[in-house]
Amino acid sequence: MGSIVTVPLYKTETYRHPKEIYRLGFTAMWDMFSYYGMKALLIAYIVTQLRLGEQMGYAILGTYAAFIFGLNFFGGLVSDKLLGNRKAIIWGGYLQITGHLILAIPSNHLFFIGLAFVATGAGFRMAPSGSLVNSFYRKDQFRKKEDGYAMLYMIFNFGAALGGLICGYLGQNINWHLGFGAACIFMIIGQAQFIFSINKLHGVPPDIEKLKKIIFLRLFNREHLIYFFSLIMVGMVALVLNFPGFMNLIMMPLTFIAFVYIIYISFKYTKQEREKIFAVLLICLIGSLFWAFYEQIGGSLSLFSMHNVDFNIAGLQLSGLAINSFTAAAWLIVLIPISIKIWKWLDNKKLNPRSYIKLMMSFVFMAICFFILWLGCVLNNDTGIMPFGYLIVAYFFIEMGEICLGPMLYSLVANLSPKNIISTLWGLMTLCNALGAYLSGKIGSLMIIPEGISNPIVMMPYFSSIFLKIGIGSLLISLLIISLFPLLKKWMHEVH
Repeated sequence: MGSIVTVPLYKTETYRHPKEIYRLGFTAMWDMFSYYGMKALLIAYIVTQLRLGEQMGYAILGTYAAFIFGLNFFGGLVSDKLLGNRKAIIWGGYLQITGHLILAIPSNHLFFIGLAFVATGAGFRMAPSGSLVNSFYRKDQFRKKEDGYAMLYMIFNFGAALGGLICGYLGQNINWHLGFGAACIFMIIGQAQFIFSINKLHGVPPDIEKLKKIIFLRLFNREHLIYFFSLIMVGMVALVLNFPGFMNLIMMPLTFIAFVYIIYISFKYTKQEREKIFAVLLICLIGSLFWAFYEQIGGSLSLFSMHNVDFNIAGLQLSGLAINSFTAAAWLIVLIPISIKIWKWLDNKKLNPRSYIKLMMSFVFMAICFFILWLGCVLNNDTGIMPFGYLIVAYFFIEMGEICLGPMLYSLVANLSPKNIISTLWGLMTLCNALGAYLSGKIGSLMIIPEGISNPIVMMPYFSSIFLKIGIGSLLISLLIISLFPLLKKWMHEVH
């Protein structure tokens, strides 16, 4: 496991974090730079440069985000069954680097091909990365592992903040393709750092002989075929991005099939293990609704920031796209260390909320966020321009919700999953994130401004009415979760 860093955990023990958690976090940081840098620009580029309209913009954005997360279900399966986490992460990195190089080329014809490489590469990285963290800790270290995931969450959100700020600024103020390609150099650094600094004993293939056995034309082994078919997947993703209506035929059936598959294989395990798997399925499904609301940051709230938010500070006009994307991730960087200390203090007092209580809390904070945005719209309806302070305060609460859900969910999936399908269930979790991203595009499309309207006073109500509905919906979901407390407690058994 290599050298270690020791930090206090409880009064009676120390908590040792392997250095690999920081190294993996550094790699994931540039993944998030890529994703949130892209999201900061994507819908604005589609609407203002490709001139495909807001309807198509939301459809493409939702489809792209759905692929980023959804392909991890297949990446997790491939990692568990054949490649192992290490090879999957490295191959995904090569695909993402290729995608960013293509996006740096000033050609609209190559745009969707570049997006497809990035999305397919991400499918090999998120689930295996989350599973890899689990190998750094003992099985019984539930509390410690959650702290590890929280630190990982904080580290890669540095990348999210930088991606939104740098790519958003470069794209809106200098050159769109420079903004899209900015992540490439950092992806290369992260890739090299992962290859050379993560102990090679972590994430090895489950059966190296099976992986390397020649099975096709006496030339190609299973590993070669995985790489070949992933390139075919790039072409398929590019096609769907060009015609995002296809996603309506893919997303829901794919999610249903994945859930049926997981339920089917769950009967190979003991009753207790099966119930833990059911808990993962239920919590991830509910979590998809959180992400459907959260992903408005990179969609409808990007356009809202451009049209209806005043980012002028002392005569300096800031980039709406950059500040909108940066603010959310910046709040996470500030709040996660505080939350770790709070959870530890509550844990010492034996008052740390169980995971399903944190799930409920995340939707309460989400409701507060959108109620603040709605209130900001109502109070500034006469000008159509909302001071950016409302956005900053609203994002504080949405990130409080993410702190309750994100690190907890990462740790929970690892703790509830049977060891040999951790990457698969991580992939299922990211598939639910993909479902949320897909639904976010549908929600965002409800805020489309009719063509020809440019007056912010007229535009404001299109956003404010949906903000209010999202706030009310979040509160109703929190009540639903409360009703499920007894069932979740039963299914989770000893896992907190």
